[in-house]
Amino acid sequence: MGVKWYGERVKAALKDADGEILDKLAFQTLGQARINIRDNKQIDTGFMTNSGYVVTVKRNTRNMAMLAALAKANRDMADEVKVNLKKEAAVAFGAHYAINQELRRSFLFQALVSVTKQFGGIVRGVKF
Repeated sequence: MGVKWYGERVKAALKDADGEILDKLAFQTLGQARINIRDNKQIDTGFMTNSGYVVTVKRNTRNMAMLAALAKANRDMADEVKVNLKKEAAVAFGAHYAINQELRRSFLFQALVSVTKQFGGIVRGVKF
């Protein structure tokens, strides 16, 4: 069973961003999101924190995240995020309940905003 969220897709807009910059932005965002989860006291078993992964042109860390998350709790992960690998990168959390935690107290959006500012970009919402 997968969770599909058909709301807004949030994107960071960076001038002249190439694949390497997108990779760095994605991994830094994942790291900051995990810090935010800890700081927000949203850790119970550690499954959600460990279910975070990145999909970029160069790497897809979903399988590593799934193994780490399953080591914390025997739960299924949501379907993998799909992106246009030529011009996009994604940061996602495979825990089915991650969206509920994000809506209660943002960890991922806040991470994206923080990291994007460091890279000199802006964050915008896009309907899909």
